[in-house]
Amino acid sequence: RDVGPKFWKILSLALGESVSKKNFHAALERKWQQEKEVLQPRNNPEFNSNSTNNSSLPRSDWGEIIDVSFFHGRSSEIARVEQWIQAENSRLLAILGMGGVGKTALAAKVAQQIQGDFEAVIWRSLRNAPPLETLLGDLVPFLSDRQDNRGELQRLLYWLRAKRCLLILDNAETILQSQDYAGQYLPGYENYGDLFRAVGETVHQSCLLLTSREKPAEIAILEGGGSPVGSLKLVGSPEAAIAIIRAKGLSGSPSEEQELCQRYSYNPLALKIVATSIQDLFGGAIADFLAEDTILFYNVRRLLEQQFNRLFPLEKSIMYWLAINREWTTISELAEDITPKVRKLDLLEALESLIRRSLIEKQGGKYTQQPVVMEYVSDRLIERIAQEIAHENVPLNFLHSYALIKTTVKDYIRESQFRLILEPVITKLSYAFASQDALTLQLKKVLQQIKAQNPLASGYAAGNLINLGCYLKLDLKGFDFSHLSIRQAYLQGVSLQKVNLQNAEFSRSLFTQNLGSVLAVAFSPDGTRLAIADNEGIIYVWQVANSELELTLEGHTDWIWSVAWSPDGNILASGSQDQTVRLWHPATGKCHKIIKLDTDWLFWASIAWSPDGKTSAFSVQETIQLWEIETATCVQILKGHEQHIASIAWQ
Repeated sequence: RDVGPKFWKILSLALGESVSKKNFHAALERKWQQEKEVLQPRNNPEFNSNSTNNSSLPRSDWGEIIDVSFFHGRSSEIARVEQWIQAENSRLLAILGMGGVGKTALAAKVAQQIQGDFEAVIWRSLRNAPPLETLLGDLVPFLSDRQDNRGELQRLLYWLRAKRCLLILDNAETILQSQDYAGQYLPGYENYGDLFRAVGETVHQSCLLLTSREKPAEIAILEGGGSPVGSLKLVGSPEAAIAIIRAKGLSGSPSEEQELCQRYSYNPLALKIVATSIQDLFGGAIADFLAEDTILFYNVRRLLEQQFNRLFPLEKSIMYWLAINREWTTISELAEDITPKVRKLDLLEALESLIRRSLIEKQGGKYTQQPVVMEYVSDRLIERIAQEIAHENVPLNFLHSYALIKTTVKDYIRESQFRLILEPVITKLSYAFASQDALTLQLKKVLQQIKAQNPLASGYAAGNLINLGCYLKLDLKGFDFSHLSIRQAYLQGVSLQKVNLQNAEFSRSLFTQNLGSVLAVAFSPDGTRLAIADNEGIIYVWQVANSELELTLEGHTDWIWSVAWSPDGNILASGSQDQTVRLWHPATGKCHKIIKLDTDWLFWASIAWSPDGKTSAFSVQETIQLWEIETATCVQILKGHEQHIASIAWQ
């Protein structure tokens, strides 16, 4: 019963004046201002020494601002934001980026350095998602120096016009909706959109600076074209990253420091977390940590999970496919990958939303992920695929929706898919099943489950099952894939005897190479490669040592009669019935020159290089044409034969 009076008595003693419910807030504010005047010059010089106008510090309420006394790098970003605020009089700005990238620190640093330009500065965190009415009830009295207690948007705008004020709202993503497009508000928080719109569109002399993991819709609409509304997308800072790992006492060469920072895309918070783990688990040795080839620790995973869980289904699907593709991916490739098919408009909107969330990178119409994000998304995919296979009678959503490997990608990408996706799934399954026989039996059960569902649905489940079985070298005899849609099955070198594939529909699957009628072959000068040309206008270049297909060269539209390597092996020439000779770069697989032969019809063609590789001879009907390769010019035509010339050679 006497707790209340005792509480107010203790507060009165602490604050140096009589305190009650009515004057508690004002008394606390006065005490804070007194303490700030005493402490700031001695303990926090950044709050005055770096300001533009040290002689007239503003009224300030720094709320939950973080300590940025340990701050490195970001000079260009600081200069850009200060330019917007001081020189261009921007009214509404947002610093955007992934969690932990340093948005709050940058905003704090800028605010401290330019505070002298303002009459009032106030910092508020939206971490606990206060209703707008609560926030306005806090902002208006402070900005008006307690002259106005009406927490209304119009009153805020009045004081933003009457005084030059700097408002910083940190963690704005907490008022935004998850499981929806980026920038949409939580139910009941839509009026924050009215706040941002009004601040951006109304003429005043102040600035509202936001930090957020996602771009609010109003900023996306209002920014650009000389508008007083703008945003800065923040990425990792190399200077800050190196400073953090050195401050943590990690030991390593400059190249090891650089590799560690690159793995985490120079994200300061991620590196702080990892540096602590390296110190605890590896004695601070960066090389030992890198040798483990492990990226994700619990706290890094939790940081990424917070953002991933906010995504709506199509955004998640895109994230999984970018992790599978593991390189820059076009919109058309994503549209082909995603099943069931989605409208291109929906795909574009989802990609734009992911960019606003700072979760993907864009370059020239192609998209990818930062390494640490790709690792996290891959881990999620692996975990869920393994769970669906290991547990009976669970929906096979991931197994149907995503390919573990793709036959349509470059060889080195497919190798990474085997190593970083397929193998980890197999490792998890090996823990769940005591023997290969037990795993084989489980795969048969999963196959029956696939067949019991819509068998011809164009999903990836059947192809994934085949790829798993082939990679494990399981005996697939007796497996029944009949009447199934099989996508992205990699079957090169795989025997499918006694596997039931009756009426199965294969798409984007790769079998052991079947050639048309072989018309020409040629070994490279060093004997390491063999070029084979067929009657379908295709050239296959094989590695002799391991019998692997290295290149498939397509371009001719008719039979290829002859192939010949240049003496140095750097050019492969091919002559075709389509009346052209093509010159290929074996290193890249690209055709760099097409020579049109002067003939209406070519029944047979032979090619021979001069010993110095500068000239090539082509048989054209009854003549031999000598071509200078560098200029692609016919320098001489030799005549005399009365029938088609089948073969030519230099002495």
